[in-house]
Parts: sequence; C-alpha cells; structure tokens
Amino acid sequence: MSNLQLILDEPSATFFPLSPVNGQLIFESIDPIKVKNITIKLFGKAEVKFSEEINGKLEIYADEEIIIEKDFELWSRIDNEKLAAGKHDFSFKFILPEQCPPSFIGEKGNINYKLIAKVDVSGEDLEVEEIITVSPMTYISTNSHVICTTTFNDVNITAGRGRPTFPAAFYTSAKIAYRIFNLNDEIPLSVEISNFSIFPVESIETGLSWNSNFSGKPHSNDGPAIVDTIKGELDYSNTQLSIPAGAASTFEHTLKSTATLPTVNSCSILKHNYLVFVRIHFGDSTKVLEFFIPIILSNIAFHETVEGGETMLPSESVETGGFPKVTVPQSQIEQKEQKTEIERNSAVAIPFDENLSHIEGIVHAPPESLHV
Repeated sequence: MSNLQLILDEPSATFFPLSPVNGQLIFESIDPIKVKNITIKLFGKAEVKFSEEINGKLEIYADEEIIIEKDFELWSRIDNEKLAAGKHDFSFKFILPEQCPPSFIGEKGNINYKLIAKVDVSGEDLEVEEIITVSPMTYISTNSHVICTTTFNDVNITAGRGRPTFPAAFYTSAKIAYRIFNLNDEIPLSVEISNFSIFPVESIETGLSWNSNFSGKPHSNDGPAIVDTIKGELDYSNTQLSIPAGAASTFEHTLKSTATLPTVNSCSILKHNYLVFVRIHFGDSTKVLEFFIPIILSNIAFHETVEGGETMLPSESVETGGFPKVTVPQSQIEQKEQKTEIERNSAVAIPFDENLSHIEGIVHAPPESLHV
C-alpha cells in the first residue's frame, strides 16, 4: 500500500510573478517498492471555448496556451534498486515567471495553475494535484511614468451634422492621478469643462468599462481564429451637473472600484481590460460626448535602486506580507518604463453628433491601441 501527499509551505498563499512556490512531496510505502521516478511539475494553462451559430449550425471555437510547464525529478531509480519501505520526504521549489498572467475565471475562458506530483510505480502512476492562485503584480519605481497623471485634453465639440461649425465650442480635460491601481483602490477623477457651445450641460455619467476578449479556432475546419468579446460596466454613476452655455466648471468624482478580476494583457488568447468612461449629456438628451481613459487594475509593488544596477522591493512592503521580496534587473524596469511613456496618454473621444442617442445605446468600443 502506497500513499502520496503534496504539501505547500504556505497552503493558503496567493502567489505572484517572480515569487517562489515551495513545498514537500511525501511518499509512504509499507514494503520496498520498484519506483521508476518521482516528479513534480508546475503547470499553467489558458483555455478558451465558446460557440457561435453559423447558417443554422453550432460552431465550437477553442484554443489553449501553455503558460508554464516545468518538471523537476525528485528521485530516479538506478539499475533495479527498490525504494525502501517507510516515509520519504522530497522538497521542491519553483520560481514563477515574471510575465505569467494572473489566475482568471471567465464566462468563455480561464487561466489556471497547478502542481502535479507523480510517482511512476512499475508502469502505473500515483498522482496528486494542488491548484495554486496567481495574482498580478506590477513592479514600478516611484518616478515611473505609469504613476503619473493620465490626461484627456482639448475636445472640440461642434454643433453636429447639418449645422454650422462653432470654433472652440466646447473643451474638456479629464485627469486621473495614476495609470495603475490596486484592485480595491479608489480612482479619483477630475473633469474640467469649458462650455462655449450653444447647449447647456445637464449631467455627467462616469464608471468603469470592462471588456474580455477570447480568441478561439474553429473545431470543424482550419479557418482563422475569431475573437468573442464580452463587455460591461461597473461603478456606474449619473450626476446632475448644470453648466450653462458660455460657462465653465470642474467635476470631481471618486470611483470606488468593485472589480474582482485583474487586468490580463500578457496572454495571447485571453485579455481583460478596463477603461474609465465619461459621458457628458447636454440639454437635448440626444446629445452626448463620450470618451475613455485606459487603466490597469493589478497589485502595485514599488522598488528602489540598489548597488549593482538592480532594484529591490522596500522592506516595509515585505513586512506587511503583501508582496514577495524579489530582485529585478534594472534593465527590465527601464524597458517597461520606455514602453509605458509612449502609451500613457492614450484616450479616445466620440465626436459630438446630434444624431447619437444614449437611449439607443451608444457604447463605442475603444480602439485596440488603447488596450494596455
């Protein structure tokens, strides 16, 4: 009779990119036993599956992406030796890759991580598994552009189709203090409005817009992959705001994020993104200006530069138990900051048009370039 147990050093822990996954594998046998080998594997995979009706037939689309597959042999047989009877303890340690996406459970796809322990006994496998949760982590420095103000500036609104254009009719500037937020953070939003149009502003809507993109290949043929998108809104607020024609005002609001899923942008077949949306309504309810500012919901860890051109998390972050203590090459940080500098001011406005109606459901998807 044999028994196999997989025990993590921290059974209830949530793991992060670059953090270690430590534990023990315990194998017990009453009698000496022929064992070919004993292995432990860290396995992470993204899976997507959805369906679409085409010409009356249901087509299934699916795909998968292996994120990590690391095997470690803890014991192997030499010649015809047997593993002695009794209890055998084997320690293991894996380091999660820096770019691994977080665990994710969605309507049409998921990202899962697990440890798989296996004992090959005379051609038969004794196997146990342990699911682990990977949470996102964004390592940034205190002077990084990703924590600088994100601004949407100078929207010039005209009277719309069939009417004369009024130069400098309407200007708005929206500011968000940071680009990256923790999942449970409050998001301060400031919108400056200079209304030199002929229409009074009556209200302003704000909130978080999210979209999940799932990429799958058809089962029945070799056709190209298609992307299925699910969208929604969180933390919606509609505030009455009176700004007469020819006046200016500033609207301040704090979004209290209720999002439970983090941003996912490092997986090729599954992405999940957030944008702060602002909709400004005018006296005629058919007139609305809508624009978006992309943000990232993650877990933030600040680092400081140390000798040797590397960076390390501050000790106070480690002591709180919230973040793993890791060392990151400075070159990687610099490359990330250069990329972020190009993207940080991305935003999009929907042109003012008297034929657009909120009742008709104007929800304009942001361009792909806004996905971060």
